[in-house]
Amino acid sequence: MKWLVLIWLVLAPAAGLADGRLALVFGNDRYDHLRPLANAGADADAVADTLEALGFEVLRERDRDLRRMRRALEDLEYDGQDAEVVLVYFAGHGFEVAGDNRLLPVDAVTGSIETLIEGSLSLNDIRTLVARIAKVGIVLVDACREDPFVASGAGRSGVALNGAQTRPGFAAVDKAEGTLVGFATAPGDTALDGVDGHSPFASALIRHLATPGLEVRSVLTLVQQEVYDRTRGDQLPYVESALPRLFFAAQAQDQLPERERLLLAMAGLNPDLRAEVEKAAAAANMPLAPLYGALIGAGLARESADDRARMLIDAARAYTETRERLSNLAAQDAEVSRLRDTAAERLDLGDFSGAMAALDLAAARDRDSGTQLEANLVARRLSEAESLTLKAGVAKTALDYPVAVAALTQAAALHAGIAGLDVADADRRKRTWLLADLGEIHRRLGATDAAMQSYSEMQAAALARLAAAPDTHEAEYDLAATYDRIGEVEVLQGDLPAAQSWYAKAYEITARLVALEPDNQKWQRGLGVSFFRAGEVRFWQGDLQGALTAYSQGLEHSQRRAALAPEDAALQRDIAANHTRIGDVNIALGEGIAALGAFRAALEISEALAALDPADAARQRDVSVNHGRVGVAYQALGDLPAALGAYQDSFDIIEQLLTKDPSNTGLQSESAVGQGLIGQVLEAQSDLPGALRAYQASKAIQERLVAQDPSNGVWGRDLSVTYNKIGGIKRKQGDATAAYAAFQASLATVQRFADRDPSQATWQRDLVVSHYNLALVGPTPRAHYSRALEVVESMIEKGILAPPDAFLPGLLRKKLDALPPGSP
Repeated sequence: MKWLVLIWLVLAPAAGLADGRLALVFGNDRYDHLRPLANAGADADAVADTLEALGFEVLRERDRDLRRMRRALEDLEYDGQDAEVVLVYFAGHGFEVAGDNRLLPVDAVTGSIETLIEGSLSLNDIRTLVARIAKVGIVLVDACREDPFVASGAGRSGVALNGAQTRPGFAAVDKAEGTLVGFATAPGDTALDGVDGHSPFASALIRHLATPGLEVRSVLTLVQQEVYDRTRGDQLPYVESALPRLFFAAQAQDQLPERERLLLAMAGLNPDLRAEVEKAAAAANMPLAPLYGALIGAGLARESADDRARMLIDAARAYTETRERLSNLAAQDAEVSRLRDTAAERLDLGDFSGAMAALDLAAARDRDSGTQLEANLVARRLSEAESLTLKAGVAKTALDYPVAVAALTQAAALHAGIAGLDVADADRRKRTWLLADLGEIHRRLGATDAAMQSYSEMQAAALARLAAAPDTHEAEYDLAATYDRIGEVEVLQGDLPAAQSWYAKAYEITARLVALEPDNQKWQRGLGVSFFRAGEVRFWQGDLQGALTAYSQGLEHSQRRAALAPEDAALQRDIAANHTRIGDVNIALGEGIAALGAFRAALEISEALAALDPADAARQRDVSVNHGRVGVAYQALGDLPAALGAYQDSFDIIEQLLTKDPSNTGLQSESAVGQGLIGQVLEAQSDLPGALRAYQASKAIQERLVAQDPSNGVWGRDLSVTYNKIGGIKRKQGDATAAYAAFQASLATVQRFADRDPSQATWQRDLVVSHYNLALVGPTPRAHYSRALEVVESMIEKGILAPPDAFLPGLLRKKLDALPPGSP
C-alpha cells in the first residue's frame, strides 16, 4: 500500500526560519518484506522539486527504515520551530487497523498485527507533532490500489493477523483545530498508483501546488477534481479542513485558466449531476471533463433530467466525432499538426476556449500560407476548413452552437471558393456533410429558414459531386439524405405536400440502392426511415389509407431486418413504433379490433425492452405510451373497465418517473394527458364529478406548460381538448355559462394553431369540434354551425377529411336546417 501524506503548517513569524518554508519529503520504494512500489520515489522527488521552486527548504529522505524516519521527524521538530511553513510529505506503503492509520518504513515486518504496529508510524502521531510546533497543519493521504500484504496487485483487502483486519484504505479522521486533513480518495477506498511515473494524486499536486493566487484549500479542490477527472470518477480525494487562516503558495494573477475554473466549478455540483455526467461519459468511453464543461457552461443543471441527458449525449457525440477526426487527420504543415494536437489535449481537459484558440491559430497559418498556385491553394484551403470544422466540433461539445455555426459557415465558404478547382471526391463529400451539420445546428436553434438554406447548398454540393462521379453509390445516398433533410424542414414549416415530394425522392434513391446492395445496413436503415416518414406525412394530411400502407411497409421492413439481428434493441423499437402508428391509423379509421392488436404488439415489445434495462426512463415511457394506446382501443370497443385499467397503468408509470424527475415538462404533459384519458372513461361511466376532477387536474398542468411555451403546438392542442372536455361536463350538469366559457377557451387556442397550417387535418377537425360545441350552448348557433361546415368543406376539397368523419357535412346541414329562420 502506498500512502502520500502532505502536511502544511503556517506559522506566525518569529525566530529561526521566521520567514522561510521547510519541507521534509519521504519516498519509500524498496521494501524488504513487502511488495516494492514503482512510483513512490519518483513522486517524492517531483513533489520536492515543486516545493523548492515555491521557496521551500527541502529535506529529502529516500527508502528509510523506522529508525531513520523517526530521526528525520525529530530533526523536523527541532529545525521547524517558528518557521512560516513546515511541510511533511510521505510516499510509500500504509494501512489502517481499527481506525488507526499507519505509515510503513522499508524494514516493516508482517509477522503479526502487533509487529506491524510496532514497526510503523502513526499518522495521528505525526499530526500531533506538527500541531505542537505550528499553528496550522495540513495532512493529505494517497493510497495506491495494491495491497502491501499480498504478492500480487489483485487484492484490495488486507489480511487478518491475530484476529485483526488490516485494510489498504485509510480511516476518516476528525477535524482538529488548525489542521487540514485530506485523503487522495474516500475513506476506506484505495487509490491508483499511476501508469505514467506518478500517482494521479501526486501528478495533481505537482500540477496545482503552484497555481497563482489560490488559497491552499482551493488548491486542494483543484487537486480533488483533477484526480477525479483523470481517473474518470474512480477516485475522488477527501478533505477535512479546520484551518483558521489563509496560505497562498504562489502569487495571484488576474484570472485562472479555463481548466482550473472548470475544476473549481465541478466541486460545487451535487452527486446526482455527477452521476449523470459519469453515466454519459462511461457510455461514450470518454473523459469526464468535456461533459462537465458542457454541463456547467451551458447551464444544463436548469434543464429537466431528460433534456439534460439528451444534451449530454449530444455533447458526448460531438466530442467523440471531433476527437476521432483530430486523431485521424494528417496535415502537411508540422506546425498545423502540433496545434491540432494541442487542441486535442485541451479538449480532453474540458478547456474549450484553449482548444478553439489552437484551432484558430492552425486555420490562420493555413490562410496566411496559401498561394495562388492551385495545388497549394487547394491543400491549404482544405486544411483551413478542416481546422474550422474541428473548432465547430469543440463548440458543439461545449453546446455553444452559435460559435459552431460561425465556424462551419466559414468552412463552407472555403469549400465553395475552391469548388471549381481540382478537388478530390473525398473532400467534396466533406463539403456535403459539413453543410448537413450546419443545417442541423440551425434547426436546433429554431432557424428553419437558415436550415433550409444550408440544406439547399448541401443539395447543390451533392448534385455536383454526383455529376463528377455518376457511378458512386455513396454520392447517391448522400443526395437521398439531403432530400430527407429538406423534407424535414418542409414539415417544420407546415408545407406537407412539399415534404411528401422530397421524401418520395429520397425513397426512390434509397430503394434503388437497397436493391443493388441488400446487405448494406446503412441503406436498409434509410429505407425504413423513408417508410415511416411517408406514413407520418400522409397521416397528418388525413390520407389514412396511404399512411397505413407506409407504416405497414416500414413494419415489414424492420421485421425482416430484425429476423437477422434479433438482439438489436433499436430495430425492436422501430418495430414497436410502426405497430403503434398502425394502431393510431386504425383508430382513426374506426377499426378498434385491428388497433387493439397493433397496440398490444407494440406494448409487448416495449415491456420486453424495459425488462432488459428497468432504469432506462425512455423505455419505461414507451411502456406507458403503449398502455395508454391499448386503453384508447378498449374505449373505442366499448370496454370501459379495461380501458380505465390500461389508462391507470399508463398514468402510474408516468407518476413514478415524475417522482425522480419532477421538472421534466415532457412527463408533466404526459401526466396531464393520462388524467384526461381517465376522466374520459369516468365520464362515459356517468361519473361526472370524478371526470371533472380529472379534467381540471389535467387543465392545471397544461395551462402552466402552455404559459411556459406558447408556441408548442402539442401542448396547445392538449389544452384545447381539455377545455372542450370540461365544457362537455358543464353542459351535462346544466351549467351553460361555464360550458360556453370552456368552449370559447378551446376555440381561441385551436384557432391560433390552425391558422398556422390550414392543411393540418387534426387542427382543422378540432376547429369543427369547437364551433359545434359553441353552437350547442352559445347565443349564435347558426354562425358556429356555418363556420364548422365551411371548415369541413375545405377539408373535403383538400382531401384531408378522414373517412370516419364523412358524416359531418350531413350532420351540420341538418343542424342548420333545424334552426328557426333568422336565428343568429
